[in-house]
Amino acid sequence: MTDERGYTATNHHVTTAQPTLGDRGYLAIALLGVFATLVLITLPVFVAELTSDRDWSDTRLGWLASMDLGAGALASTVLFPFVDRLPWQRTARISLVLVIVGNLACSAAFSFTILLVLRFAVGFANGIILVLVFVTLSNSSHPDRFFGVYVFAQLLLQATMLLLIPTISGTFGANAIFLTFALCSAMTFPLINSLPLSPTSTATEAETFREERISAHLKLPQFRVIIALAAQALYFLAPAALWSYLEPIGVDFSIAKDQINHALALSALFGVAGAVAAIQLAEVQSRLAAMAAGTLLSLLSVLLFLYGSGSSLFTGAVAVFSFAWNFTFPFQMGVIAALDPSGRAASLSLTVQLAGLGVGPALVAISLSLGATLDAVITISGIVFVAAFILFLGAVVRLSERNMQRSTSPLAKSNSEREGGGLS
Repeated sequence: MTDERGYTATNHHVTTAQPTLGDRGYLAIALLGVFATLVLITLPVFVAELTSDRDWSDTRLGWLASMDLGAGALASTVLFPFVDRLPWQRTARISLVLVIVGNLACSAAFSFTILLVLRFAVGFANGIILVLVFVTLSNSSHPDRFFGVYVFAQLLLQATMLLLIPTISGTFGANAIFLTFALCSAMTFPLINSLPLSPTSTATEAETFREERISAHLKLPQFRVIIALAAQALYFLAPAALWSYLEPIGVDFSIAKDQINHALALSALFGVAGAVAAIQLAEVQSRLAAMAAGTLLSLLSVLLFLYGSGSSLFTGAVAVFSFAWNFTFPFQMGVIAALDPSGRAASLSLTVQLAGLGVGPALVAISLSLGATLDAVITISGIVFVAAFILFLGAVVRLSERNMQRSTSPLAKSNSEREGGGLS
């Protein structure tokens, strides 16, 4: 029974009568999430331009890099218990206004402390938007497809922004970076209309699909999920630490700043290649074998950073690093989804990812302030890559191969047809 406000009454709750989202709707939502990660994808150039313009130390660089990401992790943690009670579109609009106003205020910040506070507020608001995006994409019948679009669009935007930001900063000053962020966020306002009004608007079929997936899997000990989430948090510490300090590492290679920026932009293209390779190998390659290969590639990039010199080797190290990161991540999500078919762990993975990305640069800042060298930080990052893989291995040891495979149901196939088949 539907009333004049467009709500359908049931015996238990009230749900919004909203059509099932199609490919275009999910694509718009994915793009909304991509623009909420602008700071993350431009982190090396963003902090490098600010520190060079204002002559800040490497320690301050680390704290600045951690602020947005740490606030995003906090937002995803705080919002998790209440996400199904919020009006999603209104929440997203309020958050986006805070992002825009916060970035505009950052362009006029007159002290480092005030800038940190403002970056925390912007990061928190972007974190709220990301939670809504992740939950919506997870509620689709093919979340891997739409998260693939999310990663692909994110990497293309990264390649563009890594080239544009140095030019914008050099022409108009470092404060223009914040104005650019505000403008990009303002452009995403129309995308909010694609969000469901609430989680119950489109989740009914996906909820049935999740229940079907759970019944098709053996119940797994909760500690395995905890170990996998801890492994992912640990894994994200290392890339965040290296990613935030690629500019100083490039200086150690004795190459010019413009060569460093071009290497960073090129790394996004290798990231795309890594994501595409993961998609191609997902059905034919063991997840653990793929993660092992990704870990070995990460270690190769660490060795190049430690012992290489010159622009060619730096570019090669950054390319391998980016490929490995974007190749390994989808298989990690596959393991987490297999361990917890309910999807709860996949939602919490956003928190641990952002926490790892936020804490990594801060740990580097603390280490450098205590007298550590960049070579020591790079070495520790390599150890962390290995430790994360060992934890993932421990999370799935002695599980049958059947439990580690993605399940496919007739319901998922019918949902796929209603959502538009494939993206083209």
